[in-house]
Amino acid sequence: MASAGEAGRLRLEVTRLTTELNEAIEEKCTAAKMGLKLFEEKENLEVQVQTLERQLEQVKSELFVYQDTVSSLKHSQFKDSQYKFEHEDHLLQESTEREEDFIRRIAALEVELRTNRSNLLSIKEENKRLCTLLMIIA
Repeated sequence: MASAGEAGRLRLEVTRLTTELNEAIEEKCTAAKMGLKLFEEKENLEVQVQTLERQLEQVKSELFVYQDTVSSLKHSQFKDSQYKFEHEDHLLQESTEREEDFIRRIAALEVELRTNRSNLLSIKEENKRLCTLLMIIA
């Protein structure tokens, strides 16, 4: 009887080991599927990284072009502003010089006018004196 009990126990052991083997095989299959899925995700992520790196390089290149364009525009605007400022300054200086010239001419004309008025007054007085003399003589 010992051998029948032994056989039953061995059958149970075989059943238990078969179950454990099936579970281990199933776990390995699940792990393999998960590993394959992780590998596929890794491949997808590497493709995404390469795509993003190309996009980054393209954006950097565009940024450089835009920065260069902005720099050129700023320089051009500065030169234009500087030219306008210098032109305005020149016009102001020219206007100031004309104003000073007009002031000098007005001052000279006022002096000349006073001199002419004084001469006119002297001539009128001389003329009156001569007229009076002429009336006395005549």
